[in-house]
Order: sequence, then structure tokens, then C-alpha cells
Amino acid sequence: MVPAYASAAGPTPAEAVASLRGAAGAPRVAVAPYLLAPGFFADKVRRDTLAAGADVVADVLGPSPELVEVVLERYTSALRHEPVRVPA
Repeated sequence: MVPAYASAAGPTPAEAVASLRGAAGAPRVAVAPYLLAPGFFADKVRRDTLAAGADVVADVLGPSPELVEVVLERYTSALRHEPVRVPA
């Protein structure tokens, strides 16, 4: 597993795929973007990683009950000015 970043930091997802394919000699590369919704970054990650040699790119996370729960919990904490709890 190699972390990569769609904006600001490196390596980019395409660079990570290229390094896995090249120096690491990975026979297959799957990309799992940690993005919440479709749009610019999701399209860019898919396009660039497939061009760099990824075999498959997962879809965005999209709506889920767990995500809604986390967002509501953090919103409620912010309203109360409580510190954010980080799950273990």
C-alpha cells in the first residue's frame, strides 16, 4: 500500500501507481480513492492513475450511514465547542 495525494502534497496518485508498477514490480495495482463525492478530484485520480497503469480504480465513497454519523457528531461537537474525538 502506498499513500498518495490528489492535491498539494506528493506523491500524486499517478506517481504512486508508476512506482508500484516500476521499481516495486507490482503485478496488479488497485487504486482506492478516499474521496466523498464525484467531481474534479475523483475524475482526475481515475484518469491519471489509469493512464499510469492502474488495473482498477474504485468509485468515490459516496453517501453512507457511517459517514453521516461522523459528520453529525463533529458538527454537534463544534456547536458545543467540544474537542473532536478520534476513533481508536
